[in-house]
Amino acid sequence: VLEGTRCTNLGPASCTAPGFIAPIAEYDHSSNGRCSITGGYVYRGAQQSLPYGAYVYGDYCSGEIFILQAGIQSVLTGTPLSITSFGEDESGELYVVGQGGSVFRIKNPDADTGSTRGFGFADLGSVSMRTAGQPNLALGYARIQTSSGAALPAGMAVFGYRQNGILVSEASAPAMPLISSGRIDALNTAIAIANPNAQAVTLNFYFTGVAGNNFGQGSTILPPNSQVAAFLDQPPFGANRESQATFTFMSALPVSALALRGITNERGDFLMTTLSVVDISNAPDAFSVPAPAQTIAQFVDGGGWATEIVLINPLNQAISGSIQAFNPDGQPAFVPFAGPYTIPAAGFLRFRTAGTGVNVRSGSIRITPSADSPAPSSTAILSFRNNGITILQTAIPGVASGTAFRLFVENLGTLNSVPGSIQTAIAVANPTSNPASVALELYGNDGAPVGLRDSIAIAANGQIAVFLNQIPGFSRLPPSFQGVLRISSASTVAVNALRAHYNERGGLLISPTLPVSEAELPNSSGGGCEMQFVLFSGRATASSGTIYFFDQNGTPLSLALRR
Repeated sequence: VLEGTRCTNLGPASCTAPGFIAPIAEYDHSSNGRCSITGGYVYRGAQQSLPYGAYVYGDYCSGEIFILQAGIQSVLTGTPLSITSFGEDESGELYVVGQGGSVFRIKNPDADTGSTRGFGFADLGSVSMRTAGQPNLALGYARIQTSSGAALPAGMAVFGYRQNGILVSEASAPAMPLISSGRIDALNTAIAIANPNAQAVTLNFYFTGVAGNNFGQGSTILPPNSQVAAFLDQPPFGANRESQATFTFMSALPVSALALRGITNERGDFLMTTLSVVDISNAPDAFSVPAPAQTIAQFVDGGGWATEIVLINPLNQAISGSIQAFNPDGQPAFVPFAGPYTIPAAGFLRFRTAGTGVNVRSGSIRITPSADSPAPSSTAILSFRNNGITILQTAIPGVASGTAFRLFVENLGTLNSVPGSIQTAIAVANPTSNPASVALELYGNDGAPVGLRDSIAIAANGQIAVFLNQIPGFSRLPPSFQGVLRISSASTVAVNALRAHYNERGGLLISPTLPVSEAELPNSSGGGCEMQFVLFSGRATASSGTIYFFDQNGTPLSLALRR
């Protein structure tokens, strides 16, 4: 006889009988007067007041309500009830019933509603908050204002989109600095531009085709503190634009911009990923010294994977350079686009790996500009197809190399296709001709080291890509963890990071994780959308301040946020 997974030795049945299926969770009944489990429901509410897909249940005697998410059990809240049952209304919201007939709706006790949210954390600390959701779609943006004398934090927003109760796509946007002009790839692209100024701004824009011809010139007015968001084939940007083009915008006052590529896959899922907005506000006409190379620390090809490389010219004159690809061991990798490139004024180049091989190949890409050219903005868009269906796409930006990085990281659940599981993966490339030793150390939300550290060796021109739990020194990583990973090396390395998330049908979603230093977070919530806001210490100092939320008209936007 078994109680949970524990043998009572009360027989006569054996505790090792074949075919036994263990329970998905159990809890100790030796504390808080616990006595028996009252079964509950899987949360699928439209208001997203609890984590979507989590199982909610309770204990009859203690009155505690438990939540099981990504295989991790925790106490959601305590009640004075003798819990007899749970219920669900037509919108998927959950209720708890006490002995005697009392009924209460269950809400996350950490949720807080308002148009502002304060934050504060120590050096190497972090904070994460998630919208609790609302029935109708709310569009807008968020602005970070630090306390007097405090450093501006790094940050990002992670937003997800659900169709028919399934999380089908996630994307992440870094906190963006203000710019007065920018340029993006126009293929299947939407752009959101926020005007944080106290006065209206006129936004001028145009498209540049493959042949270098400008077309589709236009303008639109953004009122004070307002935002516009649309695909580039929609008003106010246009209704019939060719996709083989770049889009350039200009403003007399600085604005914040976010670009998304969106596609609808073969089964009708809308997949999205963020694209880099190239700041051309202060782009020089030429470089008197060689510009630094850009590195994309991870490309993948074969086994259903393919990688598209997009290069954007930040100048209004042609630029040139060369592309190299390397295997993880540092040897040259074959890609069809390796070699010299030339990009016309305000133009772009797109390349794609074959994606036809059975075996998966991976490595890094290096973009080296000519002596008199800046580096183009570079992005690798990874996509994965299974049984003829595009399951995911995600964009990895090209980055400059450095000696120290900080990344917000997460670990929730076991990741082995368990719905709700989340984990960060890192890709580190060594752009030098000598081997590199890279140190890794984890810090909790409070900024204190958690005692997990390791170092990894990377071959000259080599690369490594691992999930957090694959790093030997992180074998004791808690099953539920959020914090900051510090990556450092005596020689320069390039770092990209990805956030892996298994959805309700066991499908893998991937979005980039990026450290940034300036702050505008375009956001949306409700109507199938949900948001996670992340702030962390991107430099060696503490930070505190307030996040302000606005709708598209510049009116303060009240959001329910939960930790």
